[in-house]
Amino acid sequence: SLDYGSSFENIEGSLDVNNPDPLLWYNFYVSDFNKNMLVFPSANQPKLYYTLNEGGMWKMNSFTPTTINPQTLLWNPQEDNWMIAHDSINDHLYVTQNLGQDWTKIADFVATYQWGDPDVDTDRSVVYYNTYDPNGNNSVHLYTQRNPYAPDNQAEFDSNLGKHDGFFLIGPYIFVQQTDAAGAVSLLISYNRKPFNKAMIPTSDPHVNYLVSHINSLQAMVIVQHASTVHNLYLSDVTGVYFSLSLPDIVLEPTRALDLEQIEGVNGTLVANQYVRSSPDVANPPIRTLITL
Repeated sequence: SLDYGSSFENIEGSLDVNNPDPLLWYNFYVSDFNKNMLVFPSANQPKLYYTLNEGGMWKMNSFTPTTINPQTLLWNPQEDNWMIAHDSINDHLYVTQNLGQDWTKIADFVATYQWGDPDVDTDRSVVYYNTYDPNGNNSVHLYTQRNPYAPDNQAEFDSNLGKHDGFFLIGPYIFVQQTDAAGAVSLLISYNRKPFNKAMIPTSDPHVNYLVSHINSLQAMVIVQHASTVHNLYLSDVTGVYFSLSLPDIVLEPTRALDLEQIEGVNGTLVANQYVRSSPDVANPPIRTLITL
């Protein structure tokens, strides 16, 4: 539709006239730099369809190898034609710089991956990813790789980090969760791409899990799960290392949906739902809504 949904045209026949199988879609992308560019990765075939003129003409690129999963595509935040994608069968990570015409393997046994952040990483080609040991030696490493994507451009990020469960990169922060042999978890944070430090969270309660909820240039907001139904919101300093309690008993649904929303256009204003634990109904405490300015 080019008229806000007043009418629709079926374009599937013009996408790939030589494809006898029905095409399934799970998502599509609109370029941040060229609004006429639309990209449709197939959900059931190793193919990518794209148009540079809002559907006037379509082109198709087949993935090689065919084990690349189109549902794992991540677009570079600064380059239209650059993508990374995961081979979900062999756990290989690939990069393309021409919208899927050619793919270059970056690494094997990759678990998690992200592009760098353009506000922090001056090299727009940098990719962050962690790898595991296929022999089961509990060895996990976090690496960076940049263009040209060759083995000698791979560099380990903080070799002292050690085994970790995964990482999450946003802005100047990289968050990593570690689990020790006894099952206890801890949160480590890198600020401005410096080595990791353990988060100092003021509580003696055990940590079960973490959820990064909001980030700005000055602080991070992290949910710490202390028990199956107890979640507290903590606020960090600018380095992301030292935290203070912001809101206890914040509501986090079993689906991992967080009852915390930022009011768009009003900096620092958030609305959250909180369990009232002082209620006599311990099993089903009431919920109240709070706002911070």
